[in-house]
Amino acid sequence: MTGVTFPTKARPLHLRALAIFEDLRQEWLRTIIMVAAVGIVGWLVLYPLAILFNLGLHSRTGAFTFDNYITVFSEPGLVSALVNSIVISAGTTVASLLIALPMAWAVSRTTMPGKQFIRLAVLIAFVMPNFITAIAWILLAGPNAGLLNVFMREVFGVAKGWSVFSRGGLILVLTFSFYPLIFFASAAALDNMDPSYEEAAQMAGASAWRGSLGISLPLVMPAIVSSSIFVFLEAMGAFGAPAAIGNAAYFHTLTTKIYELFSYPPRFELAAAAATPIIAFTVLGLMLQRYATGRRRFNVISAKPKVARAVDIGIGRWILFAFSMLVIFASVALPLFVLVRTSLLSRWGLPFTWQNLTFKNYAALFDTSTILPRAVGNSLMVSAGTASICVVLALVIVWLIERTKLPGRALLTFICTVTFAFPGIALAVGFVLGYREPPLALYGTIWLFFIAFTAHRFPFAFQFVRNGVKQLSTELEEAGRMSGASWTRTLVDISVPLLKSGMMAAWMMVFAVTLRELSMAVLLNVRGTETMPIAIFNFVDNGTFESAAAVSVVLIAMSILSVAILRRIAGKAQMEV
Repeated sequence: MTGVTFPTKARPLHLRALAIFEDLRQEWLRTIIMVAAVGIVGWLVLYPLAILFNLGLHSRTGAFTFDNYITVFSEPGLVSALVNSIVISAGTTVASLLIALPMAWAVSRTTMPGKQFIRLAVLIAFVMPNFITAIAWILLAGPNAGLLNVFMREVFGVAKGWSVFSRGGLILVLTFSFYPLIFFASAAALDNMDPSYEEAAQMAGASAWRGSLGISLPLVMPAIVSSSIFVFLEAMGAFGAPAAIGNAAYFHTLTTKIYELFSYPPRFELAAAAATPIIAFTVLGLMLQRYATGRRRFNVISAKPKVARAVDIGIGRWILFAFSMLVIFASVALPLFVLVRTSLLSRWGLPFTWQNLTFKNYAALFDTSTILPRAVGNSLMVSAGTASICVVLALVIVWLIERTKLPGRALLTFICTVTFAFPGIALAVGFVLGYREPPLALYGTIWLFFIAFTAHRFPFAFQFVRNGVKQLSTELEEAGRMSGASWTRTLVDISVPLLKSGMMAAWMMVFAVTLRELSMAVLLNVRGTETMPIAIFNFVDNGTFESAAAVSVVLIAMSILSVAILRRIAGKAQMEV
């Protein structure tokens, strides 16, 4: 057999293993980094999930059983919570599509005025957490003291107005929070689409409306389907708005039911089992999302992209403008107005008069006798630390996946994205149960926040950095390697500067979503580890809406400011590249 060679895929297993071992030996530093990165990501994601599933399969005495899962699908309270979650998530998705798609098409393809303002306003709607939007609408449409209902009662004599404390009210609040996800995905796809298809349709005799809608929508359908699935999963995993509205309306979703199961007396095994349907829907949704986008390929644009000619739809542009402004008024302007108004009152149920005006709700942010200064500090520290860890870890992991031939890359990709749409409260169950006993007794410390938030938000950084690496040519890296530079030197000196924009965008996204995280924090929280969302949640629970509104305004302002600053930095980095 001397002198016989084998094609790469036909070589015997032991020869392929030797070749892999030789590659690993020659790049020993890269191998060490890869093993460490895989170990960190695997531990972050798989350990709490394993704890979650394992506990759900055992009774309180430790005996193996399926009783917990049987209870989830048989106990009336849990069954109704599951049905509510499905109905509310589906309703939110449909409503978000009805709102977002016309707006996205209008700003990307028509001559509608105010397009940049609408994009900015929708970004603010995205920044506002759903539990803060819920607080605003409780203040607006509460059955007794809600501003809108009071106005209708005093001006028009309507004795009983519309109450937000209903399933429909919760769908409305969640829609106003999640429609930006579909808007931005659809608008980005329309912006990046080659307009020559539409122009060809119009040259063939199609009207501007038909050419744009008939050609554009099918081509961006993967983005629409993908973002719609994400909205469904986000709505199913939402906790803050369902807790604020559902509890007052005497109905539960799965997330609020899981939180209740952690109350005294705790039923940890049942809570772990109750998280399983949410995880199952998440896995199914991610599979559908992958199927919808699997046939798409990345196209690297080397020349200046052709700008699409805006479609003149006549009077329709003003109709779309009025519709967009109505959505922005209801999802951004009105909630912000009522939050600022309430934050300036000493008692929110009293009239807006000079005697009732005060700044004490904001002054409490600096009062060390309250939890607020500590909550602000914890939020900033955890958000910035989580964003930094996620971006650095994502850079290493993405490079191993996209720029090496090392085995197990597909598995590593799955591990990195498996928590992408995982509901925070379901994942938090695994962290609480997995880190409460030695040698991993981190429950009750701020360190568990770093670990849990990194595991939950790492996929955001992974996707942003991966998109940047996919669009980055390998020529400069290859030139660096041919000149004798090591893998790490090439990565640090050549690739990282070129990826600055994508890394800053990833940092921005992780920071913004971590700053407002409530669903995980509500289970991880103990005295001394409060964050701003926890402080708001506690104020609402105690009925002190004035303080909740003040902290909400500050949180929104911090989120908007961070997004604005980091978008500017990312834009400068893009120009430098």
